[in-house]
Amino acid sequence: PWPAEGLTAVAAQSLTTIGLEDKDAQACIAQCMQFQVQAQELSKRYLEEVSRYNYVTPTSYLELISTFKSLLNVKKQEVGDQKARYEIGLKKLLSCAENVAKMEEELTALQPVLVVKTKEVEELIVVLDKETADATVTKEKCAAEETRVEAEAAKTNELKASCEADLAEIMPAIEGALAALKSLSKSDITEMKSMKNPPKGVKVVMETICIMLDVKPEKVTAEDGKGKVNDYWKPSQKLLGDSSFMQKLLDYDKDHIGGDIITAIR
Repeated sequence: PWPAEGLTAVAAQSLTTIGLEDKDAQACIAQCMQFQVQAQELSKRYLEEVSRYNYVTPTSYLELISTFKSLLNVKKQEVGDQKARYEIGLKKLLSCAENVAKMEEELTALQPVLVVKTKEVEELIVVLDKETADATVTKEKCAAEETRVEAEAAKTNELKASCEADLAEIMPAIEGALAALKSLSKSDITEMKSMKNPPKGVKVVMETICIMLDVKPEKVTAEDGKGKVNDYWKPSQKLLGDSSFMQKLLDYDKDHIGGDIITAIR
């Protein structure tokens, strides 16, 4: 049998070039040497106690090292695949969070403007109807009023165009957010649900969704131990487990979000 020094040298030659950190490589080398030495000692004891041979050869040692390297490569591939899936899912969630946040800001900013402009248009139409009726009293007054009505009509069209432009500007953001939402797969949701300590961005998105869907938070002890605070993560996990979760988001009435919900999200 090879001595311990020889076993160490053979293991070092094979294991120092497989991408392990130095301290990990040294530990593996020492462990492989110990396996072989102990196997030799046990084989000797086996011969002494039952008078039967068990051969521990240099080939056995080389097969041990080869098996270890193969298993290491398999585990590296498994870990790499899991990491890649996690990163892809996280990127999708972050992208969805950004789109949702942007959409909420734009909707919040646009709603008061649309209300005001709609009211202005309605009031202006009433004025135009009244002034048009009065303009029929006399031909002269009708001619004068016609000019003014045309000016008012132009203003109305301007307001209408402005409203349509504002709406056209926000629609791509809404459609982008919906596209990002539809791109989420069942495995993405399952992976997010299994997180025990999700990233801050994921927590913020799920808290917003809970508020929008009227899911109540749980009361948990604050980190400083003083008092209770709202925690949405456990309710979020239950919500993610709902088979109709995605459909609820896709069917959500984004055109009629209540003022209390908008205030809570802010």
